[in-house]
Amino acid sequence: MTFLEKVENYLNLDRINTAGELVRARAVYVIGLIFVATQLVNMFSLTYSYRGFTFDHVISITVSILVITSIYNLRYKLNFPFYAILFSFLIIIGTLASAVPDQTGINSALIPFFVLGCMANGFICGTRAVAIFCGFGLVTIWYLYSVSMGVPAGELLDAAKFGERNFQRAFQASLALIMVGVVCGLFSHNLHEAFTNLESSLAKAEESDRAKTQFLANMSHELRTPMNGILGVSEVLLETDLDVEQTELAALINQSGETLLTLISDVLLFSQIESNTVRLSEEKFNMVDCINNAALPHRVLAAQKKLKIYMSIPPNLPQSFIGDEKRIRHALSSLIGNAVKFTNEGRIDISVIATPTLSGVQRVVLSVKDTGIGISEEKLPIIFERFRQIDETRKRLYGGTGLGLTVAQGLLNLMGGNISAMSREGDGSIFAITVDLPLADTAQNPQQMPRAAVPETGLETRSETRAAPTPAFRPPHPSLSS
Repeated sequence: MTFLEKVENYLNLDRINTAGELVRARAVYVIGLIFVATQLVNMFSLTYSYRGFTFDHVISITVSILVITSIYNLRYKLNFPFYAILFSFLIIIGTLASAVPDQTGINSALIPFFVLGCMANGFICGTRAVAIFCGFGLVTIWYLYSVSMGVPAGELLDAAKFGERNFQRAFQASLALIMVGVVCGLFSHNLHEAFTNLESSLAKAEESDRAKTQFLANMSHELRTPMNGILGVSEVLLETDLDVEQTELAALINQSGETLLTLISDVLLFSQIESNTVRLSEEKFNMVDCINNAALPHRVLAAQKKLKIYMSIPPNLPQSFIGDEKRIRHALSSLIGNAVKFTNEGRIDISVIATPTLSGVQRVVLSVKDTGIGISEEKLPIIFERFRQIDETRKRLYGGTGLGLTVAQGLLNLMGGNISAMSREGDGSIFAITVDLPLADTAQNPQQMPRAAVPETGLETRSETRAAPTPAFRPPHPSLSS
């Protein structure tokens, strides 16, 4: 973390919601810190020049404390006009204090301070503040000119030339201040207007996105009702006396309806995640049953492709957990479905491990390993983006909406978990769900817990102690499919 990031964390600038206010706040503390730094350098210079502590040191220390206090005030109030007035006051008073007591008068070396004032007012408050500061700056310049005219010309210059030079200094300083003021005013106006337009456009986009999400949710609800009716009728139809062709057609209707209902459910769930309306349940469930039920819908397609699905259950796996079994099953089912879809030959391995954590819950890792087509490393980061698929070729060959992994990741994030992935093109993939779950009975001893009964699902189940891949994914062999 950089120094400025630490400063922003201390000032609680993360509470600022708009980019325009954040730029103004940054201008306040950056200009303030630079001002304090220059005062420190100035005090070293004063000590070297005057060989001791002077009244000028007191002024510098006082001003620095005032600026630091005003920066600290950003933690509580974002009163930007106050900061603009404060910095303008310090610049003009500092200019007068350095020139009037010794009757130095007008000095071209003072111009950079007026430039700083224009920039500070422009960033912090905008065009009006720049114009007001320029007005006070011009008055200050010509007041210093009047002070200069009261000073004797000295031996090297006659009074006429001395007066002409002072007038030219004041006039040039005025021109420079006006030019800088115009430039800073225009740029600050464009800057703040751009931020205002950007924030307005962002607000409209967010509102449009919320409306779209709500529309998707409403449409999904409306579509599910007739689709459930179609599925119900097709199931009843399949139970009647039909010939072979009619049975095939009714089965096709039922299968297509199930597929369409799954897509509708994904869209509905996605819209709920986007609108933060998903409600998680806390209920007791059996992890083995959850895995079996997640794999069950994909058994037919796996059998058609002659794929074997294996499930590895360690003997010390606790029997029951507390959590949202429905959401975990949905996320795991998405991973298994992708594994079956993108694997043409070989096998699918589903494994689970549960490890106690210091907080007393179990860290459960559910992994799905396949021997499919895999994903190239450079394209792996985009697979969790909504509506994204690796390429159009895969979309045409395998179909899908690009929402499955997005929905699964969203559900796991709501539960405080995550989904990790590792893959190489042509060498299969490993996806792992990691989520912390409390045990249904904290008195359970995993080492003595009998393995839960496995229902008849057609899956080949192995009870073993070999650990499933962890989210860090450090395979013991170079080949993922080994």
